[in-house]
Amino acid sequence: MDLGRLESILARMESIAASNDDRWLEAESMLSAHRVLIEQMYANAFLGNIEGFDVFMDGLLRQTRTSATVSQPIDAESKMERQVRLATHLERIAASIRLRLQQGVSDK
Repeated sequence: MDLGRLESILARMESIAASNDDRWLEAESMLSAHRVLIEQMYANAFLGNIEGFDVFMDGLLRQTRTSATVSQPIDAESKMERQVRLATHLERIAASIRLRLQQGVSDK
């Protein structure tokens, strides 16, 4: 294969990589926007009721650890990994919401 052909292939691969980077950035931005919205909505809903929020999140986390829903059949190991990841994200979101509640932050 000649050098010109290799450079052409490399340029195409770089173009594909840049396109994928844009898609990932868009997806990450969308997820971040959803997270901010969800955190604010729950902070507003439980403002002045941190105990109620903790009860709600404890139940949600317990349910997540025992019965994660899946859209297609998966093996037990993948199901366990999904449950762990889901619980981890929920715990992070809960911590952020709890901080908002402790600070009494509301943007109603």
